Amino acid sequence: MLFLGALVSRVAVIASLAIAFLAVGDFASAAVSSRPDRMITTDGEVFAVARDGNTVYIGGEFSWAGPRTGPFAALGRTTAKADLGWPEVSGGSVDVAIADGSGGWYIGGGFTHVAGRSYPHLAHIDGNHLLDERFQPAPDGTVMALVRSGGMLWAGGNFSTIGGKGRDHIAALNPATGDALVDVQADGTVLALGAKDGVVYAGGSFFHIGGKPRNRIAAINAHGKATSWNPNADQFIGSLAVSGNTVYAAGAFTFIGGQGRNTLAAINRTTGAATDWNPSPDSAVVGLAVSSDLVYVWGFFMNVGGESRSRLAALDLESGNATSWDPSPNGLVLTAAPIGSTVIVGGDFTIIGGQERLSVAAVDAGGTGTTTSWNPGANETVRTIDAHGGTIFLGGDFSAAGISERQNAAAFNASTGAVTAWNPSANASVEDLALGDDGTVYAGGFFDSIGGQARNFIAALEPLHGDATTWDPDLDGAVNALAVTGTSVYAGGSFDAVGTDTRHELAEIQRSDGAATAWDPDLDGSVNDVALADDGSAVFAGGVFTSVGTDTRKGVAVIAADTGDAQSAHPDPDGIVFGIAPTENTLYVAGGFANLGDQMRPNIGEFSAFDIDGDATAWNPQADATMLSVAHTGSLVYLGGSGTVTTIGGEPRANLAAVSGVTGTANGWNPNVNAGVDTIWASGARVFAGGSFTTVGGLDQAGFASFSERAKLRVDDVKITEGDSGTKILRFKVRLSRPDEESVVAGFATKNGSAHFPGDFTFTKGPLVFLPGQKTKTVAVKVKGDAVSEANETFFVKISGPTNATVADGTGKAKIVDDD
Repeated sequence: MLFLGALVSRVAVIASLAIAFLAVGDFASAAVSSRPDRMITTDGEVFAVARDGNTVYIGGEFSWAGPRTGPFAALGRTTAKADLGWPEVSGGSVDVAIADGSGGWYIGGGFTHVAGRSYPHLAHIDGNHLLDERFQPAPDGTVMALVRSGGMLWAGGNFSTIGGKGRDHIAALNPATGDALVDVQADGTVLALGAKDGVVYAGGSFFHIGGKPRNRIAAINAHGKATSWNPNADQFIGSLAVSGNTVYAAGAFTFIGGQGRNTLAAINRTTGAATDWNPSPDSAVVGLAVSSDLVYVWGFFMNVGGESRSRLAALDLESGNATSWDPSPNGLVLTAAPIGSTVIVGGDFTIIGGQERLSVAAVDAGGTGTTTSWNPGANETVRTIDAHGGTIFLGGDFSAAGISERQNAAAFNASTGAVTAWNPSANASVEDLALGDDGTVYAGGFFDSIGGQARNFIAALEPLHGDATTWDPDLDGAVNALAVTGTSVYAGGSFDAVGTDTRHELAEIQRSDGAATAWDPDLDGSVNDVALADDGSAVFAGGVFTSVGTDTRKGVAVIAADTGDAQSAHPDPDGIVFGIAPTENTLYVAGGFANLGDQMRPNIGEFSAFDIDGDATAWNPQADATMLSVAHTGSLVYLGGSGTVTTIGGEPRANLAAVSGVTGTANGWNPNVNAGVDTIWASGARVFAGGSFTTVGGLDQAGFASFSERAKLRVDDVKITEGDSGTKILRFKVRLSRPDEESVVAGFATKNGSAHFPGDFTFTKGPLVFLPGQKTKTVAVKVKGDAVSEANETFFVKISGPTNATVADGTGKAKIVDDD
């Protein structure tokens, strides 16, 4: 929302304002989670955010928007939309994923966390979409290959311990617990695994495996011993597929199974000899898959099976000749999965079958390999693909899949995160967005085309599809900030004319016809942010100007809404102002300055907007570097930094913080943002931030982040009939308002009412742990029966000290109904 002209690069100095309020509570706690919601991310900087009901509009400098899936994603087979109900994987790549046979998945790779918990390199996600915490193999290095055989889960990779035992590069694991079973070792990396009839086939860069010398390829029996099968490859094996009595191998070899074979071969499962099948690619083959009478291969080659085929081909299972199937991707393919009538292809490409596709595509399995309309897109490399039912599962290096192309402006559903059809497609950056009372979205920026029309720097867009309306003020320079009333749009930027009317840097434009009004404050430098007084009497401006009309006003000004004259307040910061946010009587100011209102106020301050001098208030959070954005509530002020901020409000805070509106002290909210925060927006218990950042709290969250209120705990009331003797189990249901992406832990304990322990019930206490994705837990208490006639009695279970949640109703009442 700002333009710094020739003074400062605009790369990381965009600021905006938003007015927020949060649920009132203990200031030291944070009503919203510091962990960003698993929602929209982008491939560039977000400068502006506006919300209308359940629709959130964003503007900036990006080319796509989509959900933060992490490197393991579930996509609709027909819709291509991401299902975020699966646990988030983070900390590294997912290199392999195989079905568990019950609707769940084993995943391996370089990742370190699953569902917010430390789960390095190998994990099981069950059919209920929950992390299986019984399965704890904890390998100390990357898992690159997985296969199920003989009731065991076999893993290959670059580890030395797994399942609690020393296992070099290969292991057979209990599929329920992850414990290492038979003793099997290899002296080099295992890159590929296949299995048939209880025999596991391994490929890689090893020379010894299963207790015998085997060059790069071997067969292992159920006891972990290498069989006599010995094709003896002269270079590494990167991929294997087993079909019938044949093992297909791909890699970098030139000799295997006693024959010269260039990087691709078929090997007899009985003898280990290469068959006559010899497609002879001209460069390395990365991987292969067998389907019916075809072998799909991918890699670095440009010729295979006697035909020109770029990186991807289908070969006849008998002859090895290339078929007519020829999708010709423009980049490397790393995986392909024949699924029904299509082949799902993943890798590092942008075009396949003549169509633009980012890293993943569906190609017709027949004919020449026409690309279908299925187009989820992934922002980085896809390494593994499989399917279950109506869902396609991807693994790789990506952080977002199921993305939508959106040029510099997008909208999404605030509840689900789904990108909407709103797509104005601006040809240059959108610096600010503001909403009219009729739903019109006003956009300002550097563009000259938006919403399908030529529009210079400012436009009005309809709210469903983003088409430009007829409103066309035609400015001659960039618009960095907008504010809207019932009749007018205030625009600030670096322009000198609105249509044929001279207006320097700040103007009021009629919503009815796009013409400039007579209001003309005449600033001498660019405006970075604009805001309106609550009563409509004043317009606030922040930027790099030094005068308003004939009055000296440095960096920030209070301007009469009726006359355009500068008002008396002149706090005169000694640097640039990037963001402002008004209260009833004051104005918060963020920027790069040391002093404000004759007081030392490093980079952030507050001054009295309507007094004679504009003196600084006592509020002084003291940020240690330039601040870009500010938004406030009755109790909190949100502050966004320029990318080098490390301290705000007396606490370590990386570029984003919430501080007390009274003392300026930071509260417990600490998202830990790795780069600049250009805009902040909040309403209720929801906070949005946009900027140049790429991670938030260590998670891949680029350009935009959403923060929601913490999940709330509630205990149900229960009752039970007492009985004449013995004990009965009474079960309290403890519920979360929503499943969380992190574990929620709380303490519980029983408490006397008219019923007392130990006579009426057994005292019970302990921790209550909700794993990521879980919503309900049970507290079981023993109730003692007797034959005494008495009144009904009560006791309680109380919840306390939750982490990653708040307590909505922490007391559950138990009623013991007397039956004597």
